[in-house]
Amino acid sequence: MAGVIDWQHCKILTLFLRCGIPDSLQGYDDSISESLTFPELLPNFHELSENTQSREEMLLRRRQIQYFYFAATASLNPTHHDALATKFSILRRKLFVHVAYPWDGDIVTLKNDLVYLTKNWDEFVTSKSNTGDETSHPCPIAFSEDEVAECLRLNHTKVEADEQLRACIDAIGIEIEGWVPAELYDEKNQRVQEFKAVALEATESEEE
Repeated sequence: MAGVIDWQHCKILTLFLRCGIPDSLQGYDDSISESLTFPELLPNFHELSENTQSREEMLLRRRQIQYFYFAATASLNPTHHDALATKFSILRRKLFVHVAYPWDGDIVTLKNDLVYLTKNWDEFVTSKSNTGDETSHPCPIAFSEDEVAECLRLNHTKVEADEQLRACIDAIGIEIEGWVPAELYDEKNQRVQEFKAVALEATESEEE
């Protein structure tokens, strides 16, 4: 496992860790984006509600931006593209990045990556021996079915919360850490108060 994630103090990273899609374009936790396949609308798109169609269109645009970056890299920077296209390259980079998340109190993201790793371990580590036979090594970690189910539930909840936070931040017009130009502070603060009022009205209990 150290060979997979223990690179955080390395000054010069290996190519498979150094390469990557910019965070502003990368669609983590999205299987279509991570597969680097051409994105398309759902087959039943025209049967969906107007709100759902709007969300799907926004998701498609994000996926397209990432895919076109990947496609452009193939012609303009083939070395980078080859590293991106390596199987499980995104998972390797996610493990490298997310291993630091527990320091900020987020243990769900890394554990979700590790659960995915254990499910795909045989493919992840399979190599060719000198005789041409495939050699597999046992995964050094394991999770019970209950742990996996709980982790997936928590991760799904976290992803939904992150999406809601991102939508609020975009609507207010501020950066993720709340920074705004001084001349726009009063305007942005007013929007924050409006969002708070709407959120309080939507609560259904004193605890919420």
